[in-house]
Amino acid sequence: MNETLKEMWDTRPPRIPKKQGGNAIIAGICEGIAVRYRIDVLLVRVAFVALSFVFGVGLFTYILCGFLMPRFGMAASPAEVISRPNEELTDAERDDRTTGWVLLVLLIIFFPTLSVGAGGELVFSAIGGLALAAVAWWALHQRTPVPPAGLVVPPSPQKPREPKTQPEPPVTARFTPPEGYEHPAGPEPAAPTPPAWDPLGAAPGLWHLPDPALEPAPEPEPKKKSSRLWLWIPVALLVAAPLVFGVGVSDRIGEVHLAYEDAQSIPDVNNLVGEMNVDLSNLAPLKEPKTVNFNNGIGEINILLPNNVPVEVHCQTSIGETTCPSGKHNADKDGELLTINVKHRIGSVSAQFAE
Repeated sequence: MNETLKEMWDTRPPRIPKKQGGNAIIAGICEGIAVRYRIDVLLVRVAFVALSFVFGVGLFTYILCGFLMPRFGMAASPAEVISRPNEELTDAERDDRTTGWVLLVLLIIFFPTLSVGAGGELVFSAIGGLALAAVAWWALHQRTPVPPAGLVVPPSPQKPREPKTQPEPPVTARFTPPEGYEHPAGPEPAAPTPPAWDPLGAAPGLWHLPDPALEPAPEPEPKKKSSRLWLWIPVALLVAAPLVFGVGVSDRIGEVHLAYEDAQSIPDVNNLVGEMNVDLSNLAPLKEPKTVNFNNGIGEINILLPNNVPVEVHCQTSIGETTCPSGKHNADKDGELLTINVKHRIGSVSAQFAE
Protein backbone atom coordinates (compact mmCIF):
# COMPACT_ATOMS: atom_id res chain seq x y z
CA MET A 1 0.00 0.00 0.00
CA ASN A 2 2.83 2.41 0.86
CA GLU A 3 4.45 1.73 -2.50
CA THR A 4 1.15 2.35 -4.30
CA LEU A 5 0.58 5.64 -2.48
CA LYS A 6 4.14 6.73 -3.32
CA GLU A 7 3.59 5.91 -7.00
CA MET A 8 0.28 7.81 -6.98
CA TRP A 9 2.01 10.85 -5.48
CA ASP A 10 5.10 10.74 -7.71
CA THR A 11 2.97 10.40 -10.86
CA ARG A 12 0.20 12.81 -9.84
CA PRO A 13 -1.05 14.97 -12.71
CA PRO A 14 0.33 18.48 -13.24
CA ARG A 15 -1.70 21.62 -13.82
CA ILE A 16 -1.67 22.60 -17.50
CA PRO A 17 -2.66 26.30 -17.82
CA LYS A 18 -3.88 27.69 -21.10
CA LYS A 19 -0.69 29.74 -21.57
CA GLN A 20 1.30 26.48 -21.57
CA GLY A 21 -0.76 24.84 -24.31
CA GLY A 22 -3.65 23.33 -22.34
CA ASN A 23 -7.36 23.78 -22.99
CA ALA A 24 -7.89 25.05 -19.45
CA ILE A 25 -10.95 27.03 -18.36
CA ILE A 26 -9.61 28.16 -14.96
CA ALA A 27 -6.27 26.75 -13.78
CA GLY A 28 -5.68 23.63 -15.89
CA ILE A 29 -6.46 21.20 -13.06
CA CYS A 30 -9.11 19.21 -14.95
CA GLU A 31 -6.96 19.32 -18.10
CA GLY A 32 -3.99 17.85 -16.22
CA ILE A 33 -6.06 15.05 -14.66
CA ALA A 34 -7.58 14.18 -18.05
CA VAL A 35 -4.21 14.02 -19.82
CA ARG A 36 -2.55 12.06 -16.98
CA TYR A 37 -5.23 9.36 -16.83
CA ARG A 38 -6.24 9.53 -20.54
CA ILE A 39 -9.91 10.34 -20.06
CA ASP A 40 -12.19 13.01 -21.45
CA VAL A 41 -11.70 16.34 -19.68
CA LEU A 42 -15.47 16.89 -19.73
CA LEU A 43 -15.96 13.88 -17.45
CA VAL A 44 -13.47 15.33 -14.94
CA ARG A 45 -15.32 18.64 -14.90
CA VAL A 46 -18.66 16.87 -14.46
CA ALA A 47 -17.23 14.93 -11.49
CA PHE A 48 -16.10 18.15 -9.77
CA VAL A 49 -19.48 19.79 -10.37
CA ALA A 50 -21.30 16.70 -9.04
CA LEU A 51 -19.18 16.73 -5.87
CA SER A 52 -19.90 20.44 -5.41
CA PHE A 53 -23.54 19.58 -4.78
CA VAL A 54 -22.47 17.38 -1.84
CA PHE A 55 -21.63 19.80 0.99
CA GLY A 56 -19.36 21.81 -1.33
CA VAL A 57 -16.80 18.97 -1.52
CA GLY A 58 -16.09 19.57 -5.21
CA LEU A 59 -14.99 23.17 -4.60
CA PHE A 60 -12.72 22.19 -1.68
CA THR A 61 -11.25 19.26 -3.66
CA TYR A 62 -10.58 21.53 -6.66
CA ILE A 63 -8.72 24.03 -4.46
CA LEU A 64 -6.80 21.19 -2.78
CA CYS A 65 -5.73 19.81 -6.17
CA GLY A 66 -4.45 23.22 -7.23
CA PHE A 67 -2.48 23.43 -3.98
CA LEU A 68 -0.84 20.00 -4.38
CA MET A 69 -0.43 19.70 -8.18
CA PRO A 70 2.74 21.22 -9.72
CA ARG A 71 2.60 23.21 -12.91
CA PHE A 72 3.54 21.38 -16.13
CA GLY A 73 7.32 21.27 -16.47
CA MET A 74 7.91 21.95 -12.76
CA ALA A 75 8.57 19.49 -9.93
CA ALA A 76 7.38 21.62 -6.98
CA SER A 77 3.73 22.33 -6.19
CA PRO A 78 2.45 25.58 -4.60
CA ALA A 79 2.30 23.71 -1.28
CA GLU A 80 6.04 23.01 -1.51
CA VAL A 81 7.30 26.41 -2.72
CA ILE A 82 5.62 28.40 0.08
CA SER A 83 7.88 26.64 2.60
CA ARG A 84 11.11 27.60 0.82
CA PRO A 85 13.07 30.87 1.16
CA ASN A 86 12.15 33.35 -1.55
CA GLU A 87 15.76 33.86 -2.66
CA GLU A 88 16.08 30.16 -3.53
CA LEU A 89 13.10 30.19 -5.90
CA THR A 90 13.01 30.67 -9.65
CA ASP A 91 10.74 33.27 -11.25
CA ALA A 92 8.14 30.61 -12.06
CA GLU A 93 8.27 29.28 -8.49
CA ARG A 94 7.78 32.80 -7.11
CA ASP A 95 4.58 33.05 -9.14
CA ASP A 96 3.44 29.73 -7.71
CA ARG A 97 4.41 30.91 -4.20
CA THR A 98 1.82 33.71 -4.44
CA THR A 99 -0.71 31.22 -5.81
CA GLY A 100 0.06 28.85 -2.95
CA TRP A 101 -0.70 31.44 -0.25
CA VAL A 102 -4.00 32.34 -1.92
CA LEU A 103 -5.00 28.68 -2.18
CA LEU A 104 -4.01 28.04 1.46
CA VAL A 105 -6.34 30.82 2.62
CA LEU A 106 -9.17 29.37 0.51
CA LEU A 107 -8.54 25.90 1.96
CA ILE A 108 -8.90 27.29 5.48
CA ILE A 109 -12.13 29.10 4.57
CA PHE A 110 -13.73 26.06 2.94
CA PHE A 111 -12.23 23.44 5.28
CA PRO A 112 -14.76 20.57 5.64
CA THR A 113 -16.30 19.76 9.00
CA LEU A 114 -18.34 17.01 10.60
CA SER A 115 -22.06 17.61 10.96
CA VAL A 116 -23.72 16.75 14.27
CA GLY A 117 -27.15 15.15 13.93
CA ALA A 118 -29.92 14.37 16.39
CA GLY A 119 -28.80 12.86 19.69
CA GLY A 120 -25.19 13.98 19.16
CA GLU A 121 -24.63 11.41 16.42
CA LEU A 122 -21.87 12.34 13.96
CA VAL A 123 -22.89 12.45 10.31
CA PHE A 124 -19.93 12.30 7.91
CA SER A 125 -20.58 15.02 5.37
CA ALA A 126 -17.70 16.65 3.52
CA ILE A 127 -15.21 14.17 5.00
CA GLY A 128 -17.08 11.36 3.25
CA GLY A 129 -16.99 13.28 -0.02
CA LEU A 130 -13.23 13.62 0.21
CA ALA A 131 -13.02 9.87 0.78
CA LEU A 132 -14.98 9.31 -2.45
CA ALA A 133 -12.59 11.62 -4.31
CA ALA A 134 -9.62 9.66 -2.94
CA VAL A 135 -11.19 6.35 -4.05
CA ALA A 136 -11.75 7.81 -7.54
CA TRP A 137 -8.07 8.84 -7.69
CA TRP A 138 -6.99 5.34 -6.63
CA ALA A 139 -9.23 3.74 -9.28
CA LEU A 140 -7.82 6.00 -12.01
CA HIS A 141 -4.26 5.15 -10.95
CA GLN A 142 -5.02 1.41 -11.03
CA ARG A 143 -6.40 1.81 -14.55
CA THR A 144 -3.47 3.96 -15.80
CA PRO A 145 -0.45 3.61 -13.49
CA VAL A 146 2.08 4.90 -16.06
CA PRO A 147 1.70 8.56 -17.12
CA PRO A 148 2.16 9.61 -20.77
CA ALA A 149 5.74 10.24 -21.79
CA GLY A 150 6.98 13.73 -20.98
CA LEU A 151 4.09 14.70 -18.68
CA VAL A 152 5.47 14.24 -15.15
CA VAL A 153 8.82 15.60 -13.95
CA PRO A 154 10.90 12.86 -12.24
CA PRO A 155 10.50 13.18 -8.46
CA SER A 156 14.24 13.37 -7.75
CA PRO A 157 17.05 14.76 -9.96
CA GLN A 158 19.51 12.36 -8.27
CA LYS A 159 17.38 9.35 -9.12
CA PRO A 160 15.75 9.95 -12.51
CA ARG A 161 12.80 7.83 -13.49
CA GLU A 162 13.56 5.13 -16.02
CA PRO A 163 11.79 5.65 -19.34
CA LYS A 164 8.96 3.25 -20.05
CA THR A 165 7.67 2.15 -23.40
CA GLN A 166 4.40 3.85 -24.33
CA PRO A 167 1.78 2.12 -26.50
CA GLU A 168 1.15 5.35 -28.43
CA PRO A 169 3.11 8.52 -29.37
CA PRO A 170 3.54 11.08 -26.55
CA VAL A 171 0.61 13.47 -26.18
CA THR A 172 2.59 16.13 -24.34
CA ALA A 173 4.54 17.64 -27.22
CA ARG A 174 1.99 20.47 -27.57
CA PHE A 175 2.57 21.61 -23.98
CA THR A 176 5.34 24.08 -23.17
CA PRO A 177 7.19 24.28 -19.81
CA PRO A 178 7.66 27.60 -17.96
CA GLU A 179 10.52 29.82 -19.07
CA GLY A 180 13.83 28.47 -17.82
CA TYR A 181 12.57 24.87 -17.47
CA GLU A 182 13.21 21.88 -19.73
CA HIS A 183 10.41 19.81 -21.15
CA PRO A 184 9.88 16.66 -18.99
CA ALA A 185 10.22 14.57 -22.15
CA GLY A 186 13.79 15.82 -22.62
CA PRO A 187 15.32 17.22 -25.82
CA GLU A 188 13.75 16.41 -29.14
CA PRO A 189 15.11 13.16 -30.61
CA ALA A 190 17.40 13.31 -33.60
CA ALA A 191 15.83 12.99 -37.01
CA PRO A 192 15.40 9.34 -37.99
CA THR A 193 17.48 7.85 -40.77
CA PRO A 194 15.52 7.08 -43.96
CA PRO A 195 15.13 3.35 -44.70
CA ALA A 196 17.00 1.75 -47.57
CA TRP A 197 13.95 1.79 -49.84
CA ASP A 198 13.62 5.63 -49.50
CA PRO A 199 17.21 6.98 -49.70
CA LEU A 200 16.05 10.51 -50.61
CA GLY A 201 13.67 10.77 -47.65
CA ALA A 202 10.73 11.63 -49.88
CA ALA A 203 8.07 9.70 -47.92
CA PRO A 204 8.78 10.03 -44.15
CA GLY A 205 5.16 9.20 -43.35
CA LEU A 206 5.74 5.66 -44.66
CA TRP A 207 9.08 4.93 -42.98
CA HIS A 208 7.42 2.69 -40.40
CA LEU A 209 6.61 0.20 -43.16
CA PRO A 210 9.08 -2.69 -43.53
CA ASP A 211 11.28 -3.09 -46.54
CA PRO A 212 9.22 -5.40 -48.78
CA ALA A 213 12.39 -6.99 -50.09
CA LEU A 214 13.83 -7.82 -46.66
CA GLU A 215 11.11 -8.17 -44.04
CA PRO A 216 7.65 -9.67 -44.07
CA ALA A 217 4.82 -7.41 -42.99
CA PRO A 218 4.14 -7.87 -39.26
CA GLU A 219 0.79 -9.14 -38.15
CA PRO A 220 -1.40 -6.44 -36.69
CA GLU A 221 -1.62 -6.47 -32.91
CA PRO A 222 -4.99 -7.44 -31.48
CA LYS A 223 -7.02 -4.40 -30.58
CA LYS A 224 -7.14 -3.80 -26.86
CA LYS A 225 -10.50 -3.73 -25.25
CA SER A 226 -10.85 -0.26 -23.80
CA SER A 227 -11.69 0.00 -20.15
CA ARG A 228 -14.89 1.85 -19.30
CA LEU A 229 -14.15 2.24 -15.60
CA TRP A 230 -13.86 6.03 -15.89
CA LEU A 231 -17.42 6.29 -17.22
CA TRP A 232 -18.76 5.08 -13.89
CA ILE A 233 -16.80 7.43 -11.65
CA PRO A 234 -19.21 10.45 -11.80
CA VAL A 235 -22.20 8.09 -11.53
CA ALA A 236 -20.67 6.33 -8.51
CA LEU A 237 -20.06 9.67 -6.80
CA LEU A 238 -23.72 10.64 -7.12
CA VAL A 239 -25.15 7.24 -6.19
CA ALA A 240 -22.81 6.52 -3.28
CA ALA A 241 -22.92 10.01 -1.75
CA PRO A 242 -26.17 9.47 0.22
CA LEU A 243 -24.81 6.18 1.62
CA VAL A 244 -21.50 7.70 2.71
CA PHE A 245 -23.01 10.80 4.27
CA GLY A 246 -25.79 9.03 6.16
CA VAL A 247 -28.41 11.01 4.26
CA GLY A 248 -32.01 10.09 5.05
CA VAL A 249 -35.19 10.00 3.00
CA SER A 250 -35.98 13.56 4.01
CA ASP A 251 -32.90 14.97 2.22
CA ARG A 252 -33.64 16.90 -0.95
CA ILE A 253 -32.18 19.15 -3.59
CA GLY A 254 -34.37 22.07 -4.57
CA GLU A 255 -37.15 24.12 -2.99
CA VAL A 256 -38.79 22.63 0.13
CA HIS A 257 -42.06 23.76 1.79
CA LEU A 258 -42.93 22.17 5.16
CA ALA A 259 -45.76 22.85 7.62
CA TYR A 260 -46.41 21.17 10.99
CA GLU A 261 -49.14 21.38 13.64
CA ASP A 262 -47.93 18.60 15.94
CA ALA A 263 -44.41 19.20 17.30
CA GLN A 264 -43.81 15.51 17.97
CA SER A 265 -44.18 14.76 14.25
CA ILE A 266 -41.45 17.22 13.20
CA PRO A 267 -38.41 15.24 11.91
CA ASP A 268 -34.87 16.49 11.51
CA VAL A 269 -34.72 17.91 7.97
CA ASN A 270 -31.59 18.05 5.81
CA ASN A 271 -31.61 19.90 2.50
CA LEU A 272 -28.50 19.79 0.30
CA VAL A 273 -29.06 22.69 -2.09
CA GLY A 274 -32.01 25.07 -2.44
CA GLU A 275 -34.58 26.99 -0.43
CA MET A 276 -36.19 25.55 2.73
CA ASN A 277 -39.45 27.10 4.05
CA VAL A 278 -40.83 25.79 7.36
CA ASP A 279 -44.22 26.94 8.75
CA LEU A 280 -44.70 26.32 12.50
CA SER A 281 -47.24 29.11 13.07
CA ASN A 282 -50.13 26.67 13.78
CA LEU A 283 -48.15 24.45 16.14
CA ALA A 284 -50.13 23.07 19.11
CA PRO A 285 -48.70 23.30 22.68
CA LEU A 286 -46.12 20.60 23.41
CA LYS A 287 -46.79 17.85 25.97
CA GLU A 288 -43.05 17.21 26.37
CA PRO A 289 -39.86 19.09 25.38
CA LYS A 290 -38.85 18.73 21.76
CA THR A 291 -35.63 19.54 19.84
CA VAL A 292 -35.63 19.70 16.03
CA ASN A 293 -32.75 20.31 13.61
CA PHE A 294 -32.94 22.01 10.22
CA ASN A 295 -29.79 21.74 8.10
CA ASN A 296 -29.13 23.19 4.65
CA GLY A 297 -26.01 23.14 2.49
CA ILE A 298 -26.35 26.00 0.02
CA GLY A 299 -29.34 28.31 -0.38
CA GLU A 300 -31.83 29.83 2.06
CA ILE A 301 -33.77 28.81 5.21
CA ASN A 302 -36.98 30.62 6.28
CA ILE A 303 -38.80 29.52 9.45
CA LEU A 304 -42.16 30.93 10.65
CA LEU A 305 -42.22 30.54 14.46
CA PRO A 306 -45.36 29.95 16.63
CA ASN A 307 -46.68 32.63 19.01
CA ASN A 308 -48.43 30.25 21.42
CA VAL A 309 -45.57 27.84 22.21
CA PRO A 310 -42.46 28.42 24.36
CA VAL A 311 -39.62 28.41 21.85
CA GLU A 312 -35.85 28.83 21.76
CA VAL A 313 -33.97 29.23 18.45
CA HIS A 314 -30.25 28.70 17.71
CA CYS A 315 -29.07 29.74 14.23
CA GLN A 316 -25.64 29.16 12.70
CA THR A 317 -24.31 29.86 9.19
CA SER A 318 -20.77 29.47 7.87
CA ILE A 319 -21.03 32.08 5.10
CA GLY A 320 -24.04 34.39 4.87
CA GLU A 321 -26.55 36.40 6.92
CA THR A 322 -28.56 35.28 9.96
CA THR A 323 -31.76 36.89 11.26
CA CYS A 324 -33.00 34.94 14.28
CA PRO A 325 -34.48 35.92 17.67
CA SER A 326 -32.10 35.18 20.53
CA GLY A 327 -33.00 33.63 23.88
CA LYS A 328 -36.27 32.03 25.00
CA HIS A 329 -39.64 33.40 23.87
CA ASN A 330 -43.31 32.87 24.83
CA ALA A 331 -42.28 31.66 28.29
CA ASP A 332 -45.76 32.53 29.64
CA LYS A 333 -47.52 30.24 27.16
CA ASP A 334 -48.76 26.73 27.93
CA GLY A 335 -46.80 23.62 27.04
CA GLU A 336 -43.18 22.51 27.07
CA LEU A 337 -40.22 24.16 25.37
CA LEU A 338 -39.57 23.73 21.65
CA THR A 339 -35.84 24.05 20.77
CA ILE A 340 -34.97 24.72 17.13
CA ASN A 341 -31.40 24.31 15.86
CA VAL A 342 -30.70 25.76 12.41
CA LYS A 343 -27.36 25.02 10.73
CA HIS A 344 -26.58 26.51 7.33
CA ARG A 345 -23.36 26.33 5.33
CA ILE A 346 -23.65 29.00 2.62
CA GLY A 347 -26.59 31.42 2.33
CA SER A 348 -29.10 33.21 4.59
CA VAL A 349 -31.14 32.08 7.62
CA SER A 350 -34.34 33.81 8.78
CA ALA A 351 -36.58 32.87 11.75
CA GLN A 352 -39.57 35.15 12.52
CA PHE A 353 -42.70 34.93 14.62
CA ALA A 354 -46.01 34.70 12.81
CA GLU A 355 -48.00 37.93 12.78
